[in-house]
Amino acid sequence: MSGKDVIHAITRLLTDSVTSLTPDDYHRLMLAVYRKLQLVDNRNQWRSGVFCAISDQLLPRDLDSAEVCDFIRKIARYAAENSYLVDFLEQAARLPLTEMRRKAASQGATVFPEVIAYALVMERLTAAEREDWKVLEACHRLWSESDISAENRGKMTLFDRFKRFSVNRFTVAVLGFHRSGKMDPVFLRTLLPENILEAILDDVRLGFRANGYCGWILAKNRPANSKTTNMLTGEGPTEWTSDRKAILTRYPLPAAWNDLYATWNMAFVGKYGSFPYKLVKLLIPQVNHYSQCPEEYMYNRALALYTHLHFSSLGSDIMIAGERMEWADDELTRLW
Repeated sequence: MSGKDVIHAITRLLTDSVTSLTPDDYHRLMLAVYRKLQLVDNRNQWRSGVFCAISDQLLPRDLDSAEVCDFIRKIARYAAENSYLVDFLEQAARLPLTEMRRKAASQGATVFPEVIAYALVMERLTAAEREDWKVLEACHRLWSESDISAENRGKMTLFDRFKRFSVNRFTVAVLGFHRSGKMDPVFLRTLLPENILEAILDDVRLGFRANGYCGWILAKNRPANSKTTNMLTGEGPTEWTSDRKAILTRYPLPAAWNDLYATWNMAFVGKYGSFPYKLVKLLIPQVNHYSQCPEEYMYNRALALYTHLHFSSLGSDIMIAGERMEWADDELTRLW
C-alpha cells in the first residue's frame, strides 16, 4: 500500500464516522471545544464582543456532513503533498498496529467525530486570528486571566512549562508588532530554534534520538540575520505579509523546511495518548496549506499551537468511556 493509499483509507474512515451527524451535532461538539477553551461561559455566551461579531464564522449552525467531509478531504489533499509524510505512511502500512486498530474499532465512533469537531474549531479560530489580530488579542486576554486546572498543573512536565512560556513570548511579541505596526527583521531567529530545541531535549531524554537529530537540522537552518533575502535559498529577514495581517518567516528552502518540520513534529507528538488531537494543529488547512506562500507557515502554525496549548491545559484529560485516552503506539512512534 502506498502512502497516498494510506491517506485515502484514513480519509474514508473519518468521513464515514461523521456522515450521519446533523448540523445540531456539529454545533454541539464544536461548542464543547469552545467551552473547554473558556471562550464561552457557562451559559454558552461568548466571553468577548470580538467573538460575537464573528460568531457565525466561529460556530455555524448550518454546518452539514457534506461540508465537513469536504473539509476532511482537503486536510488529506494537503497532507499528501508532503513527501516525507507520504514516505513514512508507506512504511507504517507494513506494521500490524494491533492495539491502535483495536482502539480505533472500539472507540473510533466517539473519538473521530470529536477530533474532527476540534479540527473545525482550530481551523476557524486560527483563520480568524490570521485575518484580524484583535481576535488573537481577545484570546490572549482571556487565557491570561484563566487558571490552569490544579489537576493539569500538577501533570505539567518541565517541557510543558517551557513550551507554554516560549509560545506565550511569541504571542506577546506578535501582539506588540500589530499594535505598533513595526516588525523586528530578526524576529524568530533565536526564538524559533529555542522552541525546537525544547522538543529536541525532550526527544533525547525519552530515547528518540533520531527525531532529535532531525529537529537539530531544522534548528540550524533558521531565519537569517540579514535585511536582504537570499534569492537562491529564500533565507532572509522577517517581514509583514502584503496585507500586514500575518508574518513571513524566511528560513532556507521554506517549502522543504515546512514539510520536514510538519512530519518531525507529528512524530514528536506521537508518544502522547491523545496524539490524534495533537496532530490537528499541524494538519488543518489554515496551517498545512502553505504551497502558495511557505513563508507564512510558521505564523499560522504558532497561532494554532497557542490555542492547542490552552485546550490541553485549561480542561481535564481527554476521557473515553470514563478512561483517559491512550492511543499512543510505541512501534509507530519509533518508526516515525
